[in-house]
Amino acid sequence: MGLSEDYSFIHIDNRPLEKSYYRLKLIDLDNSVEYSSILFLEQELSDDIAIFPNPVNNTLNLRFDAQNSSTLQIRIFNTLGQLVLENFQDAKFGINTFSLPLDVLSSGEYYLQLSLSNKSSVLKFTKK
Repeated sequence: MGLSEDYSFIHIDNRPLEKSYYRLKLIDLDNSVEYSSILFLEQELSDDIAIFPNPVNNTLNLRFDAQNSSTLQIRIFNTLGQLVLENFQDAKFGINTFSLPLDVLSSGEYYLQLSLSNKSSVLKFTKK
């Protein structure tokens, strides 16, 4: 089974465990089955994240406490699960604050996915 396109999606786990394992089962049109590799995620970021204002006009502020210095991956998805914005920031140990310009986004609801050192969180926000 060969994939000709890249796909992304958001799965909101309303009751996530602190540590989770995910894998996808891919079923092709000819009913052949393939499994993705297993992905390990720690859900520890969300307690330490603040986004404001929400709803937002043009700039979303992000504040979080990093347990180590690493690269923060910031991804924004629309309600169809399409990736509409991606950004990388160098996070330092301790409190970090970033401003994300969102003037390129249309009004609506979005999902902000933050990934740092195998920890990931998804937060919902509204763009005016």
